[in-house]
Amino acid sequence: MPQRRYTTALLRLLLLLLLALNRLGTLSSYAESPASAPLTFVAMGDMPYHADDVPKLRALLQRIDAAQPAFVVHVGDIKNGLARCSVPAYQQFIDTMNTLQHTPWILTPGDNEWTDCDRPPAGGFDPVERLTVLRSMVYTPQWFASLPFPVVSQGVRDKTPCVENLRWVLQSQSQPVVFTTLHVVGSNNNRNPQSSKALAEFTARDATNQAWLHEAFETAKTLGAQQVVLMMQADPSFGLLTSPAPSAHRAQQRSGFLGWYNALVSELQTFDGQVLLIHGDSHNFRVDMPLAEHLPDPVARKLTRVITFGERQVHGVAVAIEPHQPQDPFQVAAFW
Repeated sequence: MPQRRYTTALLRLLLLLLLALNRLGTLSSYAESPASAPLTFVAMGDMPYHADDVPKLRALLQRIDAAQPAFVVHVGDIKNGLARCSVPAYQQFIDTMNTLQHTPWILTPGDNEWTDCDRPPAGGFDPVERLTVLRSMVYTPQWFASLPFPVVSQGVRDKTPCVENLRWVLQSQSQPVVFTTLHVVGSNNNRNPQSSKALAEFTARDATNQAWLHEAFETAKTLGAQQVVLMMQADPSFGLLTSPAPSAHRAQQRSGFLGWYNALVSELQTFDGQVLLIHGDSHNFRVDMPLAEHLPDPVARKLTRVITFGERQVHGVAVAIEPHQPQDPFQVAAFW
C-alpha cells in the first residue's frame, strides 16, 4: 500500500520529543505550548498480555511521562484473550496507567476485556456484564475530573451506556484538532447472530458509534478543524470490507464493521481535511493509507491509518500533528 514520507517524519518527531524531554513545567503548560509547536501524543494497545509485560509497560509509561505529551491513549485489549476477566485484572491495568504523574490517559475498550470473557479460560463470564463492570471501574467521576482538558462523554451526556465514547478538542499550532474514541472491537464487534443478547448489544452500540462518528466530523466542520483523529480497538480488515465478493465465511467474520465502514466513507466524502485512524488488534506497528487501493482519490487519501504495537512488543507510537502541513499533518514514529 502507498506509504507516506515517514523517514523524514521520524527525524522530525524525534526532534520534537527531544525538545519535550527538556521542557520544564506541567502537562497543561505543554498542552498550551507556543503557537508554533505541534501537539504530540502517544498511542498504545494490546498490552500488557503477560505478567512480565507489566513492568515493561510501567517503564514505558515512565519514559512517556518524561516527554510530557498531551495525553496517552490505550486502544484496548488490556490483557490477553485467555486471561481471566477479573476485577483484579482490570484494577491492575488502572493502577499501572495511574503511574503516569504528568500525562493523562484514556482507554477505549477492546474485545479481550469483555467480548471474549465468555471463553472458559477467561472465566466464562457474561460479556455484557463484564463490560458494565469495566465501565464502572474506568470511567468514574474521579477519572473524568483528573483530565486537564474538557472531554465530552457520549454516554454521560446522553445517559446511554457508551460512556467510553469520548471527544475532546486540543490546539496544535493554534489550530483546533478533534479527537474521538469509538467503541469498535475485535471478535466481529460482538456481532454474533447466534446470541440474541450479543446481537442486541451490537446493534445498539453500532448505531451509537455511527452517530458519534458523525458528531466528530460535524464538530470539526463547525470549528474549522482540518484534522480529525479517530481511536478504536478493532482492525476492521479494510481489504475485506472493500472486496466486491468476499467468501461468505469471511464476510460474516467482518459483518460487524460494515455499518461503521460505510459511515466513515460517507464522512470522508464531505470532509475537506485529513483523518488519522489509530487502532490495535493486529499487534504489528504499521502506518499506511488503507483505502488507497480501493477508493478513488481524493477520498482515499484523506485517511491515514496507524496500527499500534502489541502483545510482546511493549512499545508506544508517538504522533505529532502539524496543521501547517495540511496534506501531511500526521508525523508518526515508534516510541520505545
